[in-house]
Amino acid sequence: MLEIKPMAADKMQNGPESNPETQPLQGRVPPGSALPSVTRIQNVRARGLSVRRPAVHSPERHVNPAERPAGGNEPPPPSHFEAQPSSASPDFFERNVEPRREIIEGLLREGQIMAIGSPYGVGKSPLLQDLTVCRIGGIPWCGRRVEQGPVILFDFESSGPAYRKGIRNICSRYNVPMPKVPQELDAYLFNDDATSPPTARLLNAVATYIIAERIALLEAALASKPNALIVIDPSEMLFRIDTGKKVMILALYKELRLLISKFPTAAFLLVFNMRKKDRKSQSSPNLLSEPRDWLEDVCGTLDIMNRSDVRLGMDFHGEDVRVINGVRRSEDMHPLMVREVGNAPDTLAGFELCPPEQLALKFSFTPALLTHWLALPLEFKFEQIAGVTVPRASLYRLLQRAKSLGVIEERNGVWRKMARADVLS
Repeated sequence: MLEIKPMAADKMQNGPESNPETQPLQGRVPPGSALPSVTRIQNVRARGLSVRRPAVHSPERHVNPAERPAGGNEPPPPSHFEAQPSSASPDFFERNVEPRREIIEGLLREGQIMAIGSPYGVGKSPLLQDLTVCRIGGIPWCGRRVEQGPVILFDFESSGPAYRKGIRNICSRYNVPMPKVPQELDAYLFNDDATSPPTARLLNAVATYIIAERIALLEAALASKPNALIVIDPSEMLFRIDTGKKVMILALYKELRLLISKFPTAAFLLVFNMRKKDRKSQSSPNLLSEPRDWLEDVCGTLDIMNRSDVRLGMDFHGEDVRVINGVRRSEDMHPLMVREVGNAPDTLAGFELCPPEQLALKFSFTPALLTHWLALPLEFKFEQIAGVTVPRASLYRLLQRAKSLGVIEERNGVWRKMARADVLS
């Protein structure tokens, strides 16, 4: 596992290498090997070149003399990523042709990284607690199916009492038992009692500038729960990265991708606190209708979002409604309109889909989709409408968005509107 090794004190007088926060990830160097200086590594990277790190070899193994190549050199040790012989490999176009299993319908798949950001006070913490309970219990969340599985949580914001109260309220709402710790929920609360073993391990990991200590903590947790949903809130607190420096973002995501290669059924949910909106701006993008522009305007650094498979934002929409929307890599994304269940701070119990009568479809649909929506009858089959009343591709997108908003349902091939369009619009 990679880690940052501080340089000797006599070589750390001045310059950027003297500050561990600015050092990129470095590998552990075997005894007797030379380590290029941090300045040289950064200069090489600045020219767009790669830095080859000294390899860390596994302990010596017995080699059959018949396997020893000419010249007396032993073959290199096997790699974790060593390819299979070509004769045993399946055809390139016949393997890995199906999308991975969805963990949250329409949002997140196994092996993916999802980043979600929002301004302060929108409700990320109760949202994450709601998702945690639904993930552990396999309970649909805001109308979307959720695959049952464990959760690994690194929470740097919630206090221990507040987190436990939130989980308890949500379990009571769904009438399910509290999660089993650590079998179902492995929670590392930064602001909990320091005598708690998970909190103590987290404090020890973040007390050092060596990022490998934190990656090792993640890997150890995944070893016992290889299909876990890992929630990190916020990510910059665990990894101590400067979110404005591209080289640090890329190094972090490389480490996360390597972890996913070892645990392909896991997934990451990274939370980022968004920078404040510019109050001098005359107008700001709308997350519901302009998710790409909203993410660019509020995020502060696009490298965080651009490296993720799913990029989400959460913002207020009106007085009581929140909108969750964003972009999925190579897949459609349909927004969610949700509202709080209960009242903060004592009885807040997550979120639920807004009832159809609270939605204004003229803001939820594009003008073209709203026109198509008004043309639909109250009940219909897809083939009756596709290409006749509404273009086929447009009808598919319309139905997926309307289903996400909870204003239409499908049973036995029959689509039925949940409320009249002329009232909602």
